[in-house]
Amino acid sequence: MDKVRCETSGPLGILTLANPPLNLFSGELIEDLRAAVTEVKRVPIRALLVRAEGKIFSGGAEVSIFQGRSPSEARERFTSHLRLIADLEELRACSSTARVAFATRSSFRDASTHQVAAGASVL
Repeated sequence: MDKVRCETSGPLGILTLANPPLNLFSGELIEDLRAAVTEVKRVPIRALLVRAEGKIFSGGAEVSIFQGRSPSEARERFTSHLRLIADLEELRACSSTARVAFATRSSFRDASTHQVAAGASVL
């Protein structure tokens, strides 16, 4: 896993997107994220922090992953990526008592309340 790091700190799971400067969702990053989610499922965590290296959390999809594909192939690939996000949201740590946090260096986003606090400190 070169594009996503998976760590734990006590009951906290930490996934770090490591594909700066834009942390684009390339084929490699998606496969690494899939492996990291599988790994996190095996660990007893109470919360999961998803963060990114660099100033930008993510610039979105690396559109070249859809080049040369038919519309149905592109749709299948996109649907597979959505299933990965659903797997992430359904982790044991993502219950009503735990939170999934998406963070960059300068902001913290609590995904369960959709509040943004600029300047919050991150690991």
